Amino acid sequence: MSKEHCPACGTPSVEGVNQCQNCGYERETDLSPFSDSTVLEGRYRIDAEVGRGGMGVVYRGIDLTLSRPVAIKAMLSSRTDAGVLARFMHEARALASVEHPALVPVYAVGQEQGVYYMVMRFIEGRPLSQIIEEDGPLPGKAVIDMMATMSEALTTLHNRDLVHRDVKPANMIIGSDGSITLMDLGIVKSSTDTAELVSSTTGTPKYMPPEVISEKAVDGRADLYALGVVGYQCLTGRVPFDGPTPMSILYQQAHTPAPPLRSLNNQVDKALADIIHKLLEKNPEDRFNSGDELKTALLAPQATPAKSQGGSRHIVIIGILVAAFIFIYQTKGVGTDAQADAALSRTALDVGVTKANSTDPGSLKAADAGRPDAKLPQSVNLEVRIVSSPGGARVSQKGKRVGVTPLTIERTKGSEVERFTLTKKGFKRRTLNVKFEENRTYRVKLKPNFSLIE
Repeated sequence: MSKEHCPACGTPSVEGVNQCQNCGYERETDLSPFSDSTVLEGRYRIDAEVGRGGMGVVYRGIDLTLSRPVAIKAMLSSRTDAGVLARFMHEARALASVEHPALVPVYAVGQEQGVYYMVMRFIEGRPLSQIIEEDGPLPGKAVIDMMATMSEALTTLHNRDLVHRDVKPANMIIGSDGSITLMDLGIVKSSTDTAELVSSTTGTPKYMPPEVISEKAVDGRADLYALGVVGYQCLTGRVPFDGPTPMSILYQQAHTPAPPLRSLNNQVDKALADIIHKLLEKNPEDRFNSGDELKTALLAPQATPAKSQGGSRHIVIIGILVAAFIFIYQTKGVGTDAQADAALSRTALDVGVTKANSTDPGSLKAADAGRPDAKLPQSVNLEVRIVSSPGGARVSQKGKRVGVTPLTIERTKGSEVERFTLTKKGFKRRTLNVKFEENRTYRVKLKPNFSLIE
C-alpha cells in the first residue's frame, strides 16, 4: 500500500481526485507552457522543468549572454485570468527594482506565445519545509536568525507598498552557507490597491491571516502574521491551525486562539514565545506594526538565548559550517564517520541548514534517516518514506507506476528488498534498493541531465 502526495506542496492526495485539496495543483493535467531548449528574448534558454506550484511552472535555464544559471517562472493559463496576468506583469516589474540579499533578484519579465514569465536568479538549496519535516523543531537561536532576516526582507517589500501574501517554509530556501532566500514573489500585490486585496484570497490557508478573508484591507502585517506561523512551526514542528479542508483552517485562523507554543515545546524561551503569539493576534492592530519593530524585539536580550548576538556570532557559525561542508565534499565517496556526520547535521541546524548529501558515484545509498524508530516486532507493519530533491519524481517498480515523491510505502517488517526507479523530466534516472527493516526515510538527490556553464 502506498500514499501519494502532491508534488507541489506535499499534501497527501485524495484517491480518485486529480486536484490537490490544499494548493489546487492538478496532477498530469497541465501541459508545460514551454518546451526544453526554448529561448526567450533570444537570451534565456529553458533547460528543464524543476518544479510546479498552484499558479505556475519553474524552469532551470541559462542566461546565454552572461553564461549564468537562471530560474524562469511561467504562469499556467489554466490557473489565471486576464486580470491576474495583468497584475503579474505589473508587480513583476515593481519587484525588479526591489533589492535585498534575502529576496530573489528579478532579471526580466515578458510574454512569449501568450505565456507570461519572470526570469530570476536560480537559488540552490533546500526548502525550510523539508528541513522541518525531516529534522523536527529547530533551535530557538536558529529561528530568531531566520525571522530577523525575513523581517528585513519583508520590510524592503513593505516600504514599497508591496505585500508578499505567501510567506511559508516551502518558499524559504536555505543555502549550504546558511543563507536564506524568500521565494515565489510572483503573487506579490500592492497594498495600495485595496479593491484587489479585499477580493483576493491568494496564498496558503495554513499561513493566511484572518483579514485576508474579511473585508479589512491587507497590508504588511499580513506577512508578519504568516511569519509568526512559520516561527511557530519551526519551534514546534507543527502549524498552529490545521484541518481537513481549507475552509476549516481559515475558520480557525479567524476564530480560534493558537495553542500555547510552550505547551508543545517547553524549551522555547518565554520572550520568544510571546513574540510569536503577538504575531498571531487576530487583529492586525495588536501585532507588530512593521518588520523593523519585529526585528528589534527578536534581537532584544530577553528574546535572544545566546549571550552574544548579531552578525559576528552568525558569521563564526557559518564559517565552521562552510569548512565542514568542504571537508565532506573533499572526502566524498571515501566514507565518513557516522557520529561526526550526525554531529555536523545537528550543528548545521543551529543556523537552519542540514548536512550535505553524500552518495556513492557507483550506486545509490540511502541518506541518514535521522532518528529511526526503535526495532519493531516481527509482525508489525512499518513505513518507508522516499523523498527526492527536487520533489515530484515518478516512482516506478518493474515498469509500473507506484507514486510521486514524497512517497510513503507500507510493508511488513522483514519483507524482501525491493528496487524502485525514480524519474523526473530533466534529471537522470536513479535506482533505489529499499530494505524493510525499520521505519526510515530514503533521501535521493536527483542530478540534472545537462551541464551548466558557470
